[in-house]
Amino acid sequence: SLSHTPLSPVISHLAKRHPSCIYFRRFSTACSSRSFTFRIAELVRKRSFPQYQACTYSTNRKIDSSTYSERGILYEQLCIKTLSSFGLHLEETQKSHDLGVDFVGYFSCDQTTTLTSHTPEETIPYSLFSNVVLLGQCKNERRKCAGRVVREMQGVISRYEQSVDEFSEDRPRVPIGLVVVRLGFSPQALLHHMQSKEPLILVQIDEHGVMKQWNMNGNASRLLEGLVVNREWNDGTSPSDAPDRVSLWYQNAESSHLEELR
Repeated sequence: SLSHTPLSPVISHLAKRHPSCIYFRRFSTACSSRSFTFRIAELVRKRSFPQYQACTYSTNRKIDSSTYSERGILYEQLCIKTLSSFGLHLEETQKSHDLGVDFVGYFSCDQTTTLTSHTPEETIPYSLFSNVVLLGQCKNERRKCAGRVVREMQGVISRYEQSVDEFSEDRPRVPIGLVVVRLGFSPQALLHHMQSKEPLILVQIDEHGVMKQWNMNGNASRLLEGLVVNREWNDGTSPSDAPDRVSLWYQNAESSHLEELR
């Protein structure tokens, strides 16, 4: 029968991965028809199979692990560079089994200077939010981030052991999860993020290193009290549109002055 032919599982798999291809879709819905076997074979033989070669190549070939890994590493480095420009001190985990954590770090000003407010006599401490540790995960995918990625980060935070590490002095830090992606987040991911009991921040950084989103849920906002997200629009756009970039500012609780984090 058709279900036992070697071609069946391959095309069925391709039909799920490439639903826009009409031939894969027809095959998956008509796999009980014996005559359909000959129709598929004829299409392949006559090379009248649009997308066939491309779909087969992208789905069945063994991914070049070095190229795939390099793409992820380059995006991680880009994200760390971008976030570091906003006062975050981050380091890559550089481990193959990182348990869902690509980088760790904390909020800090430049290590050689002190952040100052708009009045000379007021200074912002060297280490902002010294009670938190940032655990980050980067996803350089070709679609918006799915809800499962946010759930994975929830698991990472819930399992995190609050112990003294290289970024701590004498006391444990409260973990905050950062999920950094290139193309934004799906509605399901945003829903999981807002409903999460764990402190989470969703960040979008595009391929040019521009931060487009910094979205904190309730628990993260409470831990990072004083952190202000500034949204910027280019000329010709309105606040109803998505911002062209965002930046991070710190608000001094006593003076109400704002200082951009760099």
